[in-house]
Amino acid sequence: DDASAVAEHLEVAGSGRLPTSPAGHLTVTTLHDPLQASPGPYGPLHTLRFETMAPYENPEGMWDRKRAEYRSLCWDFIARRTAGLDQARLLFAFADSPRDIERRFRTTRNGSVRQGALVREQTFAGRPHPDCSGTRTPIEGLYLAGGGVHPGIPGSLGGGYNAARAV
Repeated sequence: DDASAVAEHLEVAGSGRLPTSPAGHLTVTTLHDPLQASPGPYGPLHTLRFETMAPYENPEGMWDRKRAEYRSLCWDFIARRTAGLDQARLLFAFADSPRDIERRFRTTRNGSVRQGALVREQTFAGRPHPDCSGTRTPIEGLYLAGGGVHPGIPGSLGGGYNAARAV
């Protein structure tokens, strides 16, 4: 609901506990990439992506066995808060645990797709540092892109797009 709630969620997950409620970032990827919106017989079909901070080790059991349960909790959370989503038909769903992310992206540690610590001082316009968060750096001709720079998600290619626009 506000910055203090975000900070509390990060603190709880960072301490190895499961937050009482999911909180995170929902992206309708098909809004930005219409090619992912299959027309299909029931279409258009959309692709949603929800990211939430979670502890590396699930305190209630192994993530491999708990991921579907937590994914359902996240779906219920966003469906209650997103107009019309409660009536959507979910065709496919998957969830990556922090360990899955670490396995897939070898440059990450503890499942952080943002390539580095996710701390209050390095979020949003402070990522990775206020002088470099807009892709440009104080060094002429040096630009940053990727998961360590705002908007901070390597899979979205947003950092690379922003750097290309700056160049």
